[in-house]
Amino acid sequence: MDVLMLAFNNLNNDYRVYREASTLVKNGYDVRVIGVTYGGEELVPWDGINIERVRIPRTKSLKLSYALFWRAAYSHLKNSRYDVIHAHDLDALVPAAWIKKRNGGILVYDSHEYFTEMASVTGRFIVQNIWRLLERVAMKKVDRLITVGGIIAEELKKKYNFASVTVIRNIPPFCESIKSEYLRDTFGIPPEHKILLHQGSLVPGVGIDRILSVIRDIPDVCLVIIGGGPDKERLENITSEYGLESSVHFHSPVPFSALHKITCSADIGLCLISGKGLSFKYSVPNKLFEYMMAGLPVIASDLPEISKIVMNNSCGMVIPEEDDEILRDVIINFSESESSINRMRGCALEAAKKYKWENEEEKLLTFYHALNDIKG
Repeated sequence: MDVLMLAFNNLNNDYRVYREASTLVKNGYDVRVIGVTYGGEELVPWDGINIERVRIPRTKSLKLSYALFWRAAYSHLKNSRYDVIHAHDLDALVPAAWIKKRNGGILVYDSHEYFTEMASVTGRFIVQNIWRLLERVAMKKVDRLITVGGIIAEELKKKYNFASVTVIRNIPPFCESIKSEYLRDTFGIPPEHKILLHQGSLVPGVGIDRILSVIRDIPDVCLVIIGGGPDKERLENITSEYGLESSVHFHSPVPFSALHKITCSADIGLCLISGKGLSFKYSVPNKLFEYMMAGLPVIASDLPEISKIVMNNSCGMVIPEEDDEILRDVIINFSESESSINRMRGCALEAAKKYKWENEEEKLLTFYHALNDIKG
């Protein structure tokens, strides 16, 4: 079965697309993955997977970049036929629907988040309703739906009257936790300082502002931020404004293969996502499971999916969104109590044995086997 995957990113750090494509290739599917580049960005190879990127001009307007990608992707692929067109998120679903309309095939919409309810569009009436319209039109061509969590699945099922939506969570393949001093060695962090870790995109609503404000007067704590995004410069400026240059360190995004070792060198994982927008509120972020696999206790927001996983597995603390005093007390407790960290570390490592990609890929393969029946 020939599969085309489309994603609106440069593919270098999209772990979900990589994992799904890799699983399908290992199981005999012929997969081609298309991303986007503005030029000058190195393409990190994916072993055994055919990946390429369409090039579009760099522009300051994200709206224009979307339109340019849609046109370029459609022009590049309009004469190619595939058994399955697998669109990763709504910004890739639009050209995927055009390709299906022209050439046929089974269209899969893989919703990595509740796209039309993202924090970046919530409250922006015109922008949000344009995305809702685009989704409504493109969904007419969709044959099957995948998403990342149970609540978003129920929302999409009701919204578009689908009989079922398959949940495939953002979870890394299982790796044993390893001893690593990477972050201490890289940034010269003293052994007595506890390392708080945020990893992921730097966009509004991921809780970094909050943690920067809270740690200003907490000694023996360092924050490491791994990732890039539109909010990076603003966060660097806040770091300077607070005088935190010696205790807050920014690290560029890293390849899939290097991340686990780096995560293992921290002490506490942060998942302080804001509840603004239903997409954030219902999210089940990849980093939550990466922290577990590294044996990091998690400090997490009190959001439905996240808090259920953290509390059910006793692998961290859940913090009310607006209560910075509780957040501060929890960080101080972790920084002073090795026993709390060790207890939750053990629970996190135990939870990692069940929250692993090996379980999710079985669901993906079952999903694709059912597509074979449609094709047949």
